[in-house]
Formats: sequence, C-alpha cells, structure tokens
Amino acid sequence: MTSASTPSARPREQRPRRYLMCGPSHFEVVYAINPWMDPRKPVDAGLAVLQWERLRDLYRELGHTVELIEPVPGLPDMVYAANGATVVGGRVLGARFRNAERVAEGSAYMDYFRVNGFTELHDVQ
Repeated sequence: MTSASTPSARPREQRPRRYLMCGPSHFEVVYAINPWMDPRKPVDAGLAVLQWERLRDLYRELGHTVELIEPVPGLPDMVYAANGATVVGGRVLGARFRNAERVAEGSAYMDYFRVNGFTELHDVQ
C-alpha cells in the first residue's frame, strides 16, 4: 500500500470530465424508498434549485462539460442523474431500478443516450 508521501505514489492528474445532470424542476419527496426520504417533511424547492445550479456552475468553472437531460414530470428522482447509467469509454450500461417509483427513469435515460449519439447501449431493464 502506498500513500501520497511515498515516492512511488503517482500524483492524480486533473482532467476535464463530462457530467450528465437533470434539473430539479420536478424534484419533490412524495414517497419513501430509503431512510433519507420522508414525504412528511417539505422540500425547499428554491433551495434545491439554488444548490443544483451552484453544483452545475462549479463543474463548468472547473473546466468540466455538463450535459443536461430533460426532467420528466412524475419522475422526481431523475435529479439524481448519476443513477441513470454507467458510461465507460462511450459504452452505456443502463440502470435497472429496483423501486417501482423509479423504473420509468431507466428508459428516459436510455432514450437520452440514443438521441445523443451513443451507439453501444446495454439496457438491463
């Protein structure tokens, strides 16, 4: 095991990355599928938008590319775009959501990748 102070440790190189984000225009907590979700606690929509915009802007300021997927009404958790697929070397492995509330997100994300020129798609739905 090496550490940052070990001479053989290679420093990490900063390189631009590409992120897919989904705006929080439909974000709300109307069901609970994990311990952090409580429909009885109101969502501060204004704060959610502000935080999302800050994150998007920070990624761009750091030189990263941010692409946007259009949010779909009725799919409030699409804002968690990192869950939609894994993309490595242009190959897309679509998500298979366990919870019924999120299943429709899978096809929404795969449609995005198809429309945006990704040709090697693996849908596990």
